[in-house]
Amino acid sequence: MGRGNLWWSWFHIADTVRHFEILLDNRQAKGVFTLMGPGFVTQAQFASVLGKQLKPPAFMPLPGFVVSLMMGEFGEEVLLKG
Repeated sequence: MGRGNLWWSWFHIADTVRHFEILLDNRQAKGVFTLMGPGFVTQAQFASVLGKQLKPPAFMPLPGFVVSLMMGEFGEEVLLKG
């Protein structure tokens, strides 16, 4: 989206499920738990890898003005600027 330079944190669904299983098995666990991936990728990198996995690959970025038109201020502030 936009220039694709927004940094994203990612976490695989299998890792998320496993962490929920651990927390459900440990009834004494209390508080807030944060799940984080090993690093960050740009939105463009993420879209490229996701496109290759889902087929067809991502080949054309979504222009920022389209995101703004579709999502308004939310699109600009959250999806394009982070």
